[in-house]
Parts: sequence; structure tokens; C-alpha cells
Amino acid sequence: MCEVHKASIVRLCDGHYTAEQIAAWTEPRQPEEYEQAIRSKPTFVAEHNGRIVGIAMADWDRGLVLAVYVHPDFAGVGVGSKLVHRLEAEAGSAGVTELWLHATLNSVSFYERCGFVSLGAATNTLPNGCELPCVRMQKRLMPELPGSQSDKQ
Repeated sequence: MCEVHKASIVRLCDGHYTAEQIAAWTEPRQPEEYEQAIRSKPTFVAEHNGRIVGIAMADWDRGLVLAVYVHPDFAGVGVGSKLVHRLEAEAGSAGVTELWLHATLNSVSFYERCGFVSLGAATNTLPNGCELPCVRMQKRLMPELPGSQSDKQ
């Protein structure tokens, strides 16, 4: 998971963030933090031939998408979309009616294609104080209708 996260940032955010911002974002990341996330947050992975190629994390209490990262070798082939759809399905099952996120500048169009709308500029401040410009986005989820497919499972 750590490898996917770092590779995604380094290769897919290049050109949208400075080398200093990317280094401040990736260098502190360690595999142990993902073990903690798996235990404390809804966490999903996408695999291809037994290899993790995408990760997603959320906080249902706040309706917040914390992360969706795809290994750059698998970007643009639907991995991210499948992870977002899984987050939406799980959020709906948890009673969440809206999802929020801070999209990195390189991912805004991806989230728009997934049905999120921009609410304007925002900033993520990393633990080391580095600031990353981003875009606050939201998606209202459709409530489950009685008799829908998920009711039959």
C-alpha cells in the first residue's frame, strides 16, 4: 500500500506540485501507518495478479474520502473508478448521504467524471507544515430504494 501511495504521488502529481511538496508528502510515509489505517478506517485495495495496484480509505463518521491512489502503471484503466464506486457503495450501506474530499490538482477531472462537484479551492497541510493546494469536492449519494439489488443480497 505504501509503495502504491508513494508511486502515485511521485509520478501522477508531477507537474502539479513542486519537487519539494512531493518530497514532503512522500518521504515520511512508512508501511506501518497503513497497518494502523486498516485497523481503524474503512480501507480497500485493488489487486492485479496478486499485486496491490490501488488503495482507498474513508471516514464514514465525517463522510470523508481520505485517499484514492492508483499505481501509475495502472492509471487510466478503471482501477480508480472501481475504488470510488466501492467507496460509494460502502458509504451508502453505512448510511452516509454525502461524500467529501480534497482532490489533488491532478485528480480533479477524475473526480468530476465520478460525479463529484467542485466547491472551490482548499489547502491540505501536511504534518510537517507543507501546504498542498487542492480542490474541495462533494458528491451526494442516492439513497437505497426498497427492493434494490443490495436489499436482495
